[in-house]
Amino acid sequence: MNNFKSHEMGKNLTEVGRKGLSCVVVGPLGVLSRGPAVMPDAPKAEKFFNSTFPMKVDDKRRVQIPAKWRLEEAGAELTVVPWETAHGMSLRVFPQTQFLKMIEKIESMPDGSVERDELLRKVGRNSEQVTIDSAGRITLPEAMMKVAGLSIQAPVVLVGVVRVFEIWNPERFAASEASTALGPANYRFIG
Repeated sequence: MNNFKSHEMGKNLTEVGRKGLSCVVVGPLGVLSRGPAVMPDAPKAEKFFNSTFPMKVDDKRRVQIPAKWRLEEAGAELTVVPWETAHGMSLRVFPQTQFLKMIEKIESMPDGSVERDELLRKVGRNSEQVTIDSAGRITLPEAMMKVAGLSIQAPVVLVGVVRVFEIWNPERFAASEASTALGPANYRFIG
């Protein structure tokens, strides 16, 4: 015989918990606990940024984040960093977990090393947190827009880089794509 029952006969605890009802857990010695039926939260899946989206910077320096890339709620923070490439600067946008992973990698370099200190200083002074608004937009820092060749009321390309995404000037992105030298041999690492 099952020693644990919900107070609503015939309903399992999962169903009761989903409805937000209270439950009574009964064991062989009587009532063990009373209170709301609580189900553990399912682990959240990590967000991946795939594909390419043409967008436009509006007159307030805001750019729309594609719906499939948006974090759970408005008010979430992202970190924007100017990112140097062979074809000029773009903006790399990090969810906070990925930004912290990058910082931890830098901090794992030997204490006092010139490279470690310079990287931390460069990332610290050149990065900025931005907040996703209720419409799913972020406001790009003005100085970063200039460095990346982005303009108000102009098109941009949002490029998924799996765990982060980039915001590109369309001409720079086209030049980058045209010169990509990846061939079949490059894919041997991924199977």
